[in-house]
Amino acid sequence: MNIAHFFHTDHNIFFVVLSFLIAFIASFASIDLAQQIKSTTGFIKHVWLLTGGAVLGIGIWSMHFIAMISYQFAEPVYYDTWIVFYSVIIAIASCIAGFYLITFMKVRIAALFSAGILMGAGIAGMHYIGMEALKLVHITYDPLFVSFSAVIAITASIFALLTGFIIPDVSATVINRRRWGFSILMAVAITSMHYTGMAAATFHYDSSNVLTDNDSLVNIDVFQWFVIIFTFILFFIVFVFIFYQKAIRKTLNLQETLIHSSIVGIVLTDPYNNIIKANLTFKKLVDLLQLTVSNKQLHKNFPFPLDQMESFEVREFEYKKYFIEVSKVLVQLDDEIQYLWYFRNNTEKKEAELLIHKMAYYNQITNLPNRNILEDQMKQWKNEQQSNITCLYVHTHRLRFSAGDSGAFEGDNFIRLIANRIKMECSAQNTIIHYENRSFLVFVLHAKKNDILELAESLLHRLTLPFQMRQGTFSLAVNIGISNYPVHTDRMGTLVYFANLAMLESSQRSKNQYTIFEKSMLENTNRKILLENAMMQAMKDQEFYLVYQPIICVQTGKVASVETLIRWNSKKYGFISPAEFIPIAEETGFINELGAWVVREACLQWGEWKENDQPLTRIAINVSAVQLAHDLFISTVKKILSETEMNAHYLELEITESSSLNYHKSLKDKLDTLSEMGISLSLDDFGTGYSSFEHLKELPVNKLKIDRSFINDLLSDSNQQAILRSIIQLGHNLNMKVLMEGVEQEEQLGWLEQNQCDLIQGYYYSKPLEPKKLTEYVSNQNR
Repeated sequence: MNIAHFFHTDHNIFFVVLSFLIAFIASFASIDLAQQIKSTTGFIKHVWLLTGGAVLGIGIWSMHFIAMISYQFAEPVYYDTWIVFYSVIIAIASCIAGFYLITFMKVRIAALFSAGILMGAGIAGMHYIGMEALKLVHITYDPLFVSFSAVIAITASIFALLTGFIIPDVSATVINRRRWGFSILMAVAITSMHYTGMAAATFHYDSSNVLTDNDSLVNIDVFQWFVIIFTFILFFIVFVFIFYQKAIRKTLNLQETLIHSSIVGIVLTDPYNNIIKANLTFKKLVDLLQLTVSNKQLHKNFPFPLDQMESFEVREFEYKKYFIEVSKVLVQLDDEIQYLWYFRNNTEKKEAELLIHKMAYYNQITNLPNRNILEDQMKQWKNEQQSNITCLYVHTHRLRFSAGDSGAFEGDNFIRLIANRIKMECSAQNTIIHYENRSFLVFVLHAKKNDILELAESLLHRLTLPFQMRQGTFSLAVNIGISNYPVHTDRMGTLVYFANLAMLESSQRSKNQYTIFEKSMLENTNRKILLENAMMQAMKDQEFYLVYQPIICVQTGKVASVETLIRWNSKKYGFISPAEFIPIAEETGFINELGAWVVREACLQWGEWKENDQPLTRIAINVSAVQLAHDLFISTVKKILSETEMNAHYLELEITESSSLNYHKSLKDKLDTLSEMGISLSLDDFGTGYSSFEHLKELPVNKLKIDRSFINDLLSDSNQQAILRSIIQLGHNLNMKVLMEGVEQEEQLGWLEQNQCDLIQGYYYSKPLEPKKLTEYVSNQNR
């Protein structure tokens, strides 16, 4: 070989910088390629392995080639095309092989070093084989620098594989910092390896090496720009594709996150219901239902007819104690058809709905249906075309006082005991509704009249038995109203109303009995409504007026006092009895206004008698239980006495025995106040209640007024005489005057006088009189 001379070279700074940039980009790409390989599986993983290895190999080769171009030879140089091609293949093959080893070898440390050595040796081999592609140049190498360059290549490869494949990913910020730092270090390492290899080489111009036309040579001036442009286009395509894949993966990851974090079970199936994917919530739901997904077909794993569901259909299934809502949605992309299934556990929602329904439609104390369910029940019977429905309206009396005496908790227990007794007498086919606090409805279908009456009697018997409570024994009074569809009404909606009317009629007659509805009850109720509406207007039109019935002293035969009685002469309805309109006034609360008017008119009448020097007499006025219960009753009486200048000692208030029992706790304070004001007090209708001796002793009452029912059959009934005699004796023992009302016969008067009755009231002496006639009567009596 004829060596003419040794020549010296310089570097083109542009190509040096460009080679470093390519090394940086190649390193940057390797990190992203490693992420793509790690995040994929199956066939796609192999595609990324081949693509990544090829791109990285080409990038590293391009860096070495551009770095070679940076050398400026003294003489023109050429490259052998095939050798250049071989060097490219070696770079690509070594990178692909390294990627495969690090990816699939199970022993990570062995995989790391094996792949690193293979890649490093391939890169170093690519470099020195590429050097052999130079023509017209003879190269000698320094073994030390060659070894050093190989070590750099292997070390850089191991470090790259460690960073890309083994070190776990952390936060996005750390990953980005690591990517940039790694890329700069790798660019320095790769370029250092190249320039170390170049430093190991000594170039000699070989004049004996003559080019021929058969040599496959590359013109460096053209080829260098081809390599540069091709490399950057390749990197551009790779990065665009990587970023596109990242965007897709980010979207898919977001979708996966949303799907797996969803509180709804989501399943993706093919057209044959084969499961493609399912989220964690679905798997938890399967575990909750204690099912096993052993079949790929979704519908074969569930005890629901899922295969019968249509697209976009929603169904709710009950399984064991769970309520599962399932919806099926068609997903069609081009010609591919899939289905999204949504499984929602509605158990808590259903339980909440059931609880709300129970709170709305069931009594919280007795757990019986309440009145809110009545309309739905009627609709159901109407849809079923029921032709015989009987309603028993069961109303309990005295429950308010029993519950009040026992306390709220015991009061609730008391109501439960009543409900349980009703249940005991009714069959499972009967419908029981806790209609109001003290009222229950019992509906019986297709029952004969005798069966209904037997049920009513058994309910009365069971409910009137004493209740044993912690505080003692309590008894109830019960009334039952009965109505039937279609006997009494052709509309189911009025069935309860008619039974209620019958119950009210039963209560007015007597306690502890049942009453069957009659049409006259409806007429009476309609009249009550008319009178209720007319009552207020009657006050304005001054249709009410007062009359006075004398009360006679038995010993003297003179007028001791008078009882004030209200009358109503309606312009529209004529004369209306107090026995008819007073209960209506009490029921509506109008009695407070009406009672205050009576007291005021009576006091004004007394003032008129006083002004006209008429004989003054005590005026007795009836006071209802409703008035006594009103908080403003005492202040109203005080105000009237003050405004009319009535002397309180001439005023007497009559309270009924039943009202003294019902409002005993609050009544005594009010009666004491009235007594301190100088007002006399009498107990009206005595004998109709259940007053005890102790009870009477506590009340500041001056007079007992015996109910007129005791005067009936007095002369022919020895038992009645004994009772009346005992009452008179009781009153005297309590230092009270005793008045007998309803006296109409002289024989009755004689018996009362003989048994030391103090006062007499009745038609025997006088009927109720208007003020003018009363004045004449009193004047005649006192002559």
